[in-house]
Amino acid sequence: MNALVTHLQRASDPVESVRTFLSAVRWAGPGGGSWVNDFTQVCLIVEIGLADFGNPDLMIVCHGPAGVRCVFVESKIVMYLASMRPNHKGMQLPNFNSSINGQLSFKYRFARSLHAAASDAIEIAESPEQLGVYKAKQGDSNLLEKTIDQVRAFLRSHQP
Repeated sequence: MNALVTHLQRASDPVESVRTFLSAVRWAGPGGGSWVNDFTQVCLIVEIGLADFGNPDLMIVCHGPAGVRCVFVESKIVMYLASMRPNHKGMQLPNFNSSINGQLSFKYRFARSLHAAASDAIEIAESPEQLGVYKAKQGDSNLLEKTIDQVRAFLRSHQP
């Protein structure tokens, strides 16, 4: 991860370098990754702590005319199949939270919880409905929470 971040930051045009990196992703959803060409500033954050939601290896914060987009990057030194754990056995499987799909699940849950939170919220927590889905489908009954003052303060200090 350090080599990737160093490469992206030391490029003659770091924004274009991040655009090239993000353009390699096959984006799902309406518009795909069309937003990748629109951002004008970028901030790379390594290992920011999200408490119960984990510590993403890299968070890429892209600022553009349409707003801010955050991309979580998780990395492993082995292939996906060697790092993942079966979802059908539930999140209580030993080492599931350290698996690539376990870590991506936590980032997804954080993004959904952050999106649903009030803009002045002091804490981010999963909704009971979201937790219920993970409990029913994955056997996870742990409510995820994060005090977000640190995250908001960091993002504010890196505003364009």
